[in-house]
Amino acid sequence: MAIFNRRRIQAMLNDLRPLLDGNKRADLVARLNNKRVEQALPAEMELALVWAMRDFDCLEVEPAWWVNGKKPDAYVEGLLPDRPAVVEIASTNDNSISGQQLMDRCSQTIVAHANTIKKGFGDYLYFRFAETTEIERGIRMRGIAAPKRYMLSDAAKALIKEWVLSNNEPLQHLRVEESGLCVEIEKKNYKQIRYHNFWTSRPPRVYSETDNPIYNVLSQKLSQIEGAPEGTYRIIFLSEIGSRTLDELGAPFPNVNERNATAEKIIRRFLSDKKGRVDAVVVFVPNKDYRLFSQEPKRSWKAVVFWDVETPGLLDSLRKIEATLPLPRFNGLSGAVPLQAGRLRSGAARMV
Repeated sequence: MAIFNRRRIQAMLNDLRPLLDGNKRADLVARLNNKRVEQALPAEMELALVWAMRDFDCLEVEPAWWVNGKKPDAYVEGLLPDRPAVVEIASTNDNSISGQQLMDRCSQTIVAHANTIKKGFGDYLYFRFAETTEIERGIRMRGIAAPKRYMLSDAAKALIKEWVLSNNEPLQHLRVEESGLCVEIEKKNYKQIRYHNFWTSRPPRVYSETDNPIYNVLSQKLSQIEGAPEGTYRIIFLSEIGSRTLDELGAPFPNVNERNATAEKIIRRFLSDKKGRVDAVVVFVPNKDYRLFSQEPKRSWKAVVFWDVETPGLLDSLRKIEATLPLPRFNGLSGAVPLQAGRLRSGAARMV
């Protein structure tokens, strides 16, 4: 599911038409229409954030005069009262730390075996994976009982076969526990959708301040702003498109019992490690505040700024960007599905 509706996306493209050359416009449209989440959602946020800066004094998208390496996403005058700024826009999600690939592989291994016993049986299976706990350097680390290279043993195959052929109604849940795997299997009354057919109680977690998706994407974007002309403010805008770590930023009730690397710790570590090469990181998180009496939730954006030295005027500009951004339909965690229906047009300036 897209973060913004299609009409809004097309309208933003149309509004930015004078600022986008043909190659940039075609690149944006191609990524917006991509069926891969990791392409479509970052493109939405790049489009929306550039669009939200269009009313500042001067906005250049990927400035043609840039000579120091890869171009930043935007050059802006008026974002700060006393100097220009370059902005690079990044996005991140939990794909690499969620354990989804591990759980999917284990689930599909069991689904395939169940289907050899009774055709189509595996398509109805739902999996609940247990958590694991390890202590490393005094830190409690939560994992998922879904081994990377798991293969069904003969004993597990026999157990699953007996369960599939039992014909008990209702069929009791089956627990399989071996070789690092610990999973409870349930047969549902309806077919399951891949990637939506498993669950674990362990939320996405990272335990290193430098080996994680947030630090990595910020480091990758650094080269596009550090070569800015002297006196130019260098900012990375980081948007949440399915990152629980970013979504928990500024949570009113943080989990004090875990010593995982939070978004705040990671970003402050990045600024410390890259001191003198970047001036600020601003995180944009979509919010849905649920209210009483079944009212529609209030949707908004929250911008959280990290800097070594407070910069006059930046917070005021960020509040303006927050207010200008289109309201999110979902936050990244619930909306991490690619934009698929139809195609956006890069030609005629009209909505689709």
